[in-house]
Amino acid sequence: MSSSKRPPKEIHRNPRVVGTVPNWQREDTYPCAQSLNDTFWRWEFLRRRADYRKDWEQHYLQTYDFDLSCAKDPQYPTRYRKKVFTPDHPAFKARMPN
Repeated sequence: MSSSKRPPKEIHRNPRVVGTVPNWQREDTYPCAQSLNDTFWRWEFLRRRADYRKDWEQHYLQTYDFDLSCAKDPQYPTRYRKKVFTPDHPAFKARMPN
């Protein structure tokens, strides 16, 4: 048990992904061209694809629930624990079957 004086972090049970599909036809929906490397450019185009967005909708909540259950399970090995991000956080990654 931690001896920290900080209050425990609140974990939200049913997060909602907020946002809209970027309009690929509008220049202002893209970052500055000089500021991104190839990996980030690929992401900018991938996240606009309808099939990718459909997969995300099907799997993000399942991933979040699994991450929460591992974080709360005292039997889960400490070395594999990670910070649980909500689906609306940029670092959240949904696990999708092959």
